[in-house]
Amino acid sequence: MYILIVLGIIAGMMIPMQTAVNNRLNLFTRSVFTTSFYSFLTGAILLLIANLIIDPSKFTLTFFAAQSFSYVWVTGGALGVIFLTGNIILLPKIGAALTVIITVTGQMVIGIMIDTFGWFGVEEKPLHV
Repeated sequence: MYILIVLGIIAGMMIPMQTAVNNRLNLFTRSVFTTSFYSFLTGAILLLIANLIIDPSKFTLTFFAAQSFSYVWVTGGALGVIFLTGNIILLPKIGAALTVIITVTGQMVIGIMIDTFGWFGVEEKPLHV
């Protein structure tokens, strides 16, 4: 369990770091949407390479033909665009700390709702205080 906590902390540390780096990139692109595009493009390329190394069978016509596509194939990416672009807009206006506090607050609120009501097919796990 401790390794999962450490992993969560490390993953959480990446968010303000990514936002700060993207803010710097935004000084060059002068467009939050272009900055988000390059951020996602870089991530997509790195994930493609990792997937091709780890499980190349996921990139075959047979794999794609066997899938039934639904909203879940695109919704995560769309939500990520909103999150990333929002962070790029917020950081220079309110600072890294407040950006993180506000977005983490939003994550906690929606996380509680997802657990409580079982949204998106997640097993219900009501909050107990």
